Amino acid sequence: MKKIISLIAAAVLLLSFASICFAVDIFTPSAERGGAPAIVYPNIPGHANAIAGVYDEETGRLLAVVENGELNVIAYASKNTTNTAAREKLDAAYSEIMAAKSLGDLIPGLGDARTDVEPDEYVAKAFFDLDAMQDIIDFLNANPKAYLEVTFDTKYQSASQVPTVAFNCGNGWELVAPKHVRFNASNGSITVRFYKLCPIMLLLPDDGRLLIADGHVVSPGTVEEPSYGWILTLSAVVMASAATAFVVSTKKRHA
Repeated sequence: MKKIISLIAAAVLLLSFASICFAVDIFTPSAERGGAPAIVYPNIPGHANAIAGVYDEETGRLLAVVENGELNVIAYASKNTTNTAAREKLDAAYSEIMAAKSLGDLIPGLGDARTDVEPDEYVAKAFFDLDAMQDIIDFLNANPKAYLEVTFDTKYQSASQVPTVAFNCGNGWELVAPKHVRFNASNGSITVRFYKLCPIMLLLPDDGRLLIADGHVVSPGTVEEPSYGWILTLSAVVMASAATAFVVSTKKRHA
């Protein structure tokens, strides 16, 4: 009988692990709970406090330096910030995400970003606002050929992990051209070229590895949360069987 009880206990333990793995295999990092990547200092000569640079599209010439404190990354998870403008932009962009059937329906041209990924296979890895001082925004708006170059600390291990980047400046979601997203093999960061500053999503194909442990969190592009009723019921039956076997064994010993 001890062997039977041990086997039942082992089965219960395995079921608990199976339920966790099942949940983890379904869910991806949530745009509601996840953070945002930090900005890596670009090491612009003569500007030790530079956090980004504004460049000319045609010549690549540095037009302006963005100092530390003049550019901020605000994650959706911390959107309840004193920055009212950022909060409103994030809320508006998020509402569009949740109203869409899929990210493929939401972002025109997403299916062309990668030939190996269908538009409905993407999930949102991160969702945040790139907020800058007004003079930087005004400079970009006044110079169509100027762009802001920002490096994000993503710690990717290979170029195949580089995300597709989308942004929403109030006129719907658009893609950053893949050629404007550069992988830096030395530290796993990515450098992105922006002509506008607004809410951003980093998108990756859902290959089953972009996971979270909290099965109650669903992010844009994530499949619906599964029902775990069968797991709980089966666990309860196994536990009940174990308890019954223990009672019968005890009665036999006292007979």
